[in-house]
Amino acid sequence: MCPHGPLVDGVDTGGLTDVRLDTDAGRVVDWATADGTLQMIAHEPPEQHEESLVFMPQALTPASAGGPCLFWEVSVRDSSDFTSDVTVHGTEMDGGAAQLPVQGPTVPNTIAAILLALRDRAGVVPHVYFSWSEGGPVSRLLRFLGFGDGEVATVTREVLRRAEPDPERRPRVHVS
Repeated sequence: MCPHGPLVDGVDTGGLTDVRLDTDAGRVVDWATADGTLQMIAHEPPEQHEESLVFMPQALTPASAGGPCLFWEVSVRDSSDFTSDVTVHGTEMDGGAAQLPVQGPTVPNTIAAILLALRDRAGVVPHVYFSWSEGGPVSRLLRFLGFGDGEVATVTREVLRRAEPDPERRPRVHVS
């Protein structure tokens, strides 16, 4: 269990009261951090997009920190629930890749809280990889103003910047 309340050691996790890893998720994270790195690839759950997204970890290798990559999916279970506990589950995907599905109140805050919890558990600064959303800046702005839907990578990075003032300890956000 990785306790992170709304304010724990001065870290604001956006209302998440606790981040837990189930047994399988703990095993997967321990395996992935055995070499001293932690790399995660954000994958949008199929129910949240029309097209199937395909991620190729080998394409990230030159810019990566080394070691295995974990895939994760964050689903919004109830966006009106501003404080919540989240449990990270560990599963195996086709081909033996590890996946960490989780449900939380908001995607960026859930990702940020989990990254901070994993950093504290493993003692390494995690790297998370995102892809940019399609659409121009004006349409993205209108979508944000109309529906509150923002660029997950950008918002996650901002949540992390506010939560962890020390850039050396802050999880790294990569977008391509």
